Amino acid sequence: MVSLRPDISGQTDKTTPVILRHPKHDIHLSLILAISNFLVIIVVITITMSVTLFYFYGVFLILCGIVSVIFIGPKAKTALMSGGMSGLLSILIAYFIQQGSGYAPLFGLILSGALFIVFAWRSTKTLLRIFELLTGSVEREELNGKGIAFLIISLMAVTSLVVFILQLTQVI
Repeated sequence: MVSLRPDISGQTDKTTPVILRHPKHDIHLSLILAISNFLVIIVVITITMSVTLFYFYGVFLILCGIVSVIFIGPKAKTALMSGGMSGLLSILIAYFIQQGSGYAPLFGLILSGALFIVFAWRSTKTLLRIFELLTGSVEREELNGKGIAFLIISLMAVTSLVVFILQLTQVI
């Protein structure tokens, strides 16, 4: 509400606008400011959470590839390559989310979902191979290697599913 009043300096021909405020309007303004600040905080936390999630997910995948090679040996170089490449993709997605890319969260959702499918398939395939090895007479070393591979791949699958679900709650 605007009111016109004479200037206090004594000149009656000039008028100065004065905003008359009501305490009730101050409460509404304060509530609107509080809600807008809350929404900004939620957006910042969401972006920060997605960035942190994908950075950790990428490092986790790379470490899983390295651990596979350490425990299984040179036969696990495909695990090192797949863990390394998918880990780097995850870190790249985290970088683009941090830069404000609108498509990066969706790519993160697609990546984690696709990796869950791939790791679940590989885990199932490895488990079936373990069952075959248990029924026949095989070297203990091959069985141990397949067991470790099964555990690491299953852990990667479960982690991918968790990342997928967390990212799905962010995207929707």
